[in-house]
Amino acid sequence: MKKIIDYFRVIEWYDSKIPFMLCGYVFNALLSESRSVWDVSVKFILYFIYLAAFLSFSYLINDFSDMEADKKAGKKKLIFDVDKRTTIIVLILLPICGIVPLWMHLSFNILYLVLTVVVYFFGAAYSIPLFRFKERGIIGLLECSVAQRCVPLLVIPFLVDSNNVYFIFWIVISFIDGIRYLVIHQYIDKENDLKAGIRTFVLDYQINAKKLLIALFVMESTFFLLIFFKLFMINPYIIIFLALYVIYERVISIVVTKYMNVEWFCSFLAVPLEDLFNVFLLIIVLLYLDAVDIRFLLLTLLGVLLTVRCFIGKTAFVKVYIESKLRRK
Repeated sequence: MKKIIDYFRVIEWYDSKIPFMLCGYVFNALLSESRSVWDVSVKFILYFIYLAAFLSFSYLINDFSDMEADKKAGKKKLIFDVDKRTTIIVLILLPICGIVPLWMHLSFNILYLVLTVVVYFFGAAYSIPLFRFKERGIIGLLECSVAQRCVPLLVIPFLVDSNNVYFIFWIVISFIDGIRYLVIHQYIDKENDLKAGIRTFVLDYQINAKKLLIALFVMESTFFLLIFFKLFMINPYIIIFLALYVIYERVISIVVTKYMNVEWFCSFLAVPLEDLFNVFLLIIVLLYLDAVDIRFLLLTLLGVLLTVRCFIGKTAFVKVYIESKLRRK
């Protein structure tokens, strides 16, 4: 199982991308007047399968395209030990496994199929030699963020009525979030990319990654508040939650910067807002569904299973902070 997880790089996407996309679906389901337990639940599961197959495909085709460059950079990946023909077959099967179940549920909607072709095109174009957007500076940065974060959200209108400005805000947040993660990735990998001769946005423009990431953080937070307060208005419990979350993030930032001597905004150790978007927000919207109908509780349990690893990882930072304060006393 570990080899399969490493092969598809599951750890890098399943709890850092999928929860927020699923949350986008549930958010629009809450805004919709039609909330059939069966329909919402089936689409939730099929959309999860769709996203998992797409992200597996995107990461695998990236590794397949970068094999020679990664070997030159001294990287070690499981895909190096897998026959190329096997990987090609897997790359063909992944779209089928992800697309067909949801397509069947949508009564073989042709527009959905056309959109999905676009989704997979964007996912592949970032790394395959014919387009290779990842080496086209800022264009590559924008393309990858759109491909991995935004385009898969365009499936949501096929699942539920999402004819509202907040769906656009959701896409904007996803786009900015994707840019943030890509800038961090390119910042961390810049030495390896230099060795391999790979051009990236961070290398080409010699940007101040920290300042850019802080600016993106502020923009993303602003759009988030626009969505958040539309759905929950000024619920006192939500206000308390936000206050506690700010403290939570502050504690984590102290541990990362002061105890671990790492730039908080430029590291994957504890990306700011990561838990908000990939843990708490999904659970909150699912709990709101539970309030509508307790039979949605199964989806909430699935949401917990999907997000628990990320949350436990972050609680370790809080534990370090508390222990350090207790030692001082």
